[in-house]
Amino acid sequence: MSDKEIRGLYPDDMKKQKILRILDQKSLQLKKIRDFRLYTGLLLGLCVFLIPIIKSSYLTGVVALYWFFVFPYLVALSRKLDTSIQKLQQYYNFIHRQDEKKQGILRSSFYVSNTVKNELNITGLNSLYDFINESWSREGAKQLEKELSDSPLSLSSILDRQAWIQNLSSLYFQFVKLKIQMNVLNPNGFDVQKAFESIHEIKKPQRLEQWTVGIWCVACLMAFLPYAIFLPVEFSRWAFMVWVLFWVLQAFSFQMRGSQFFKSLEIELAVTSLIPIFNFFGKMNKNETLPKIAPSLMQENPAQYFSKIKFFISLMSVETHILVALVLNLLSPYHILVSWGLARYTWFFTEKESVFKKEIQSLDVISSLVFLKVEHTSVFPTWSEDTDPIPFSAQNIYLPLISRQKVIKNNFEIKLPHKIVLITGSNMSGKSTFLRTLAQNQALALIGAPVFADQFRTVHAKIESCINITDSVMLSYSYFLSEVKRLKEIYDSSKKQKVIFFLDELFRGTNQKERVIAAKSFLKDLAEFQSLGFITTHDKEITELSESSAAFKACYFSENFETNDISFTYKIQNGIAQTTNALRILKREGLPVYEDI
Repeated sequence: MSDKEIRGLYPDDMKKQKILRILDQKSLQLKKIRDFRLYTGLLLGLCVFLIPIIKSSYLTGVVALYWFFVFPYLVALSRKLDTSIQKLQQYYNFIHRQDEKKQGILRSSFYVSNTVKNELNITGLNSLYDFINESWSREGAKQLEKELSDSPLSLSSILDRQAWIQNLSSLYFQFVKLKIQMNVLNPNGFDVQKAFESIHEIKKPQRLEQWTVGIWCVACLMAFLPYAIFLPVEFSRWAFMVWVLFWVLQAFSFQMRGSQFFKSLEIELAVTSLIPIFNFFGKMNKNETLPKIAPSLMQENPAQYFSKIKFFISLMSVETHILVALVLNLLSPYHILVSWGLARYTWFFTEKESVFKKEIQSLDVISSLVFLKVEHTSVFPTWSEDTDPIPFSAQNIYLPLISRQKVIKNNFEIKLPHKIVLITGSNMSGKSTFLRTLAQNQALALIGAPVFADQFRTVHAKIESCINITDSVMLSYSYFLSEVKRLKEIYDSSKKQKVIFFLDELFRGTNQKERVIAAKSFLKDLAEFQSLGFITTHDKEITELSESSAAFKACYFSENFETNDISFTYKIQNGIAQTTNALRILKREGLPVYEDI
């Protein structure tokens, strides 16, 4: 499928219906060609047996024309159509997946995130990772997960990546085409490491092989020399002994390289899978951004080696025919010469393997973020300085994992000297969702991606969280002790560096009196550091910190009791929540509530 075809299918109006219509047309066309090939093949196959009986030169010509020209053309045409159908199906899946994401429906790719840091739904199943991951390689998917989970990129790297994504958005269709090609070749994800390991099967010339080729040259010379000059009979015996020596050395050298011939299909698959990547760089040689992402791949132009590599692989595949291979290797060092020719062109890749793998991985990560910008959001965050009076602000910020039809957008800011935001509100009012909204957009900002807001200004700070803590039977940790250990990690991290932390219901594993004392003490010390924090709580005593210290800001979410049921605005407001809804929810669900107890 060409760039022109992809562009023609891209417009939003009825694009999926148009793709399905073309798929039906091509599938019908493919069925007709295959049926025609089957019936004509059966008919003209029968004619092969009739030729000796009828003895018609006309029939012989028709049969020969069909089998030597028409049939191969039909096979090539059906394969071309089949490949085109696969690419169209992959393109349809891509567009359909983007539409599902906008509706809040997430699907995991071939590589499923399994990191433990999923309490903010940044990684793990049905997470932000699943939302933005459109990787075609396993290494790219792992790198994207790692960036979302680990320490943030440096600010200079983030700014560079933002510029790269903006500049590469014009290559959106080329990225889509590359993804389609890689998915067709590798439905379960392209393994870059495995591809290079397959190429490693081709070894450089060995000393024994060099001796084998030298002995073969001598044997050939001795075989043809008697025809040029008169030599005694004893010479032919010596010539035979040289050939025997060549066959012995040939046997040893074949043992050294024999395995690579049985892996020729793997090598060919690896090379075939790498071709779209290197062709992509070859065609984009005028782009100014790609050399910054993959300087070696842009400068070296590896695509020029592939035609030669495929030629030698085709020569290598002869070894799979035992009788042909036996004859060729009896008469010549065939497997050695082919291996040498192949090693000459594959060694270029093995020498630069680590650089190429890193650059391919980087390209894959960038392609996912380009898709995110073009398909979903194009707003990039800005970064505040230590002296900025408003270090954190957002306009119309929302959670990417919620359907666009249901999402509620919020405006929010932190003004110095405020550092820690205390969020109160009733059950189900939106407190935890708001934490995830801020955290996921912060995670996007820290990998240089666009965010889901009209404006987002934030600090360059690592994300820390303590939300879904569980006990550990294996380590004999209670829920409370697990939470304390996690909070100690956040406390120590805030001492060393600027972080942005998200905490939900501090010390919920103990009684209210001790919980309030512990939470107030913990938060007062955290307020002395340079970090920013967001804490949800049901304890009004904890919100008193906003009245006694300028470092704390109180916000809340509220509900509406005007109807028999409870409705929520999901809009954050300044102040402390004055209403609760726990008893109302219990009554609504049919549980007993005795307010006079």
